[in-house]
Amino acid sequence: MKKNPRLYFVFINQKLLIKELNIQQTIGSRSDSKLSSILHLPHELAEYQDQQQSLVMSSQYGQHWLIDIHHIDFVHESYALFSLRELLAILSPEEFQHVAQAWQYALFLRTHRYCGRCGETMRKVIWEMAMHCDKCSHRVYPRVSPCVIVAIHNGKQILLAQGARQITNGFYSTLAGFVESVDT
Repeated sequence: MKKNPRLYFVFINQKLLIKELNIQQTIGSRSDSKLSSILHLPHELAEYQDQQQSLVMSSQYGQHWLIDIHHIDFVHESYALFSLRELLAILSPEEFQHVAQAWQYALFLRTHRYCGRCGETMRKVIWEMAMHCDKCSHRVYPRVSPCVIVAIHNGKQILLAQGARQITNGFYSTLAGFVESVDT
């Protein structure tokens, strides 16, 4: 029986580290994309392995592990760093969902190291995605941020918008935004 491999979602300074076999051939075609061939922990970063966090999930690609590294520069001829926006264009929707979940969890762990009630250090709950304060028993979970997306169409035409930051890269999207808690 083949052992399920570990997928290392290694985030360095807010970008995902990907093994560059030939990035365009490996993941350039959505149908040929395989996370197990691009998500590895290079031996040069083995010192960070003790910081790995289980993402409490696995897929057909293997067990999912997170390593979130801040404030280092990592340059390697066989690896490259990609933003989530870049990955959105080259991964299949299913694979991007795994990356997005890993990133959400990385942000959650970064922003919940201390208890919002009493200020004590929080500890990770190992059986679910949560942080727990042993002093006051406060438990927190990753935030779900509801949003809205609207596709306005007229026959075969669709209205697309372009934000100020997307002018240089030619990125357009449907109209979208976050829903504030006071909105109805």
